[in-house]
Amino acid sequence: MNDRVWDTGLQPERTALAWQRTALASIVTALGTIRLGMHHSSIASVVIASVALALSAATIIRLRVRYRHSVDHLTSGRPIGPLGPALLTSASIAALGCAAIVLLLR
Repeated sequence: MNDRVWDTGLQPERTALAWQRTALASIVTALGTIRLGMHHSSIASVVIASVALALSAATIIRLRVRYRHSVDHLTSGRPIGPLGPALLTSASIAALGCAAIVLLLR
């Protein structure tokens, strides 16, 4: 990998850190939802929050790959493809919303 700085603002680093913070917040929320669901004996919310937890973990893994991919493409001047972490994070947050609805209706 080429370590040459192509952007003085280091935009890929800022973007990766922002997605990482969002994924970590989603993980903490999923863990809290799982604990709350177990306390209220809501198996459905525990299962849904577990899916959100898995999606958030996948987001962090995908972020690492995406960051390296972005750096390689930016240093070579090639365009960057579609954004994968956004889809995973959106799915995770949607799952957390469903778990919250299940808990509220319980």
